Amino acid sequence: MPGDLTASFFALTPNRVLDAVEVGGLRSTGRCLPLRAFENRVYEVELEDERRLVVKFHRPGRWSREAILDEHAFLRDLAEAELPVVAPLDLGKGSTLGEIDGIFYTPFPKIRGRMTDELDADGRRRIGRTIGRVHAVGAARPAPHRPRMSVERYVHEPLEVLMAGDFIPGSLAPRYRDVAMR
Repeated sequence: MPGDLTASFFALTPNRVLDAVEVGGLRSTGRCLPLRAFENRVYEVELEDERRLVVKFHRPGRWSREAILDEHAFLRDLAEAELPVVAPLDLGKGSTLGEIDGIFYTPFPKIRGRMTDELDADGRRRIGRTIGRVHAVGAARPAPHRPRMSVERYVHEPLEVLMAGDFIPGSLAPRYRDVAMR
């Protein structure tokens, strides 16, 4: 991640989050709550019309603008196929991706859900059918900018970073490498 964008990303303030939301003409109440997120910055923002948004600020350098837009198109395709997804909101002029201080962001409507208990056989079949439908929709449109998942990219490369740095105690490093390579 470029250094200047790193600083902006980690220094993202509620005021900048609200500025991003209001660029598209939405009016917030000023309520801005950080949500847990593994890699990105995610906030819940309350609007004056009582709607709530979830705004995702994408970590700089992780995905390109084109890759993010490929994912947004995929989410819209899934929603049009009546799959249970939350598609990004249009920021105006047909765009779902904003940018503030060099950081891409995406607003989504807040949709409530619920956790289920353990899945029974019917639940597992429903999930299987849903996954099949997701793949069918995804196969209908090329996504040339989407990063490809591979063992090299998601296991070997991160493992080498961990091994080269001082992240894993020396006594555990050989076992850690062994388990990761299985």
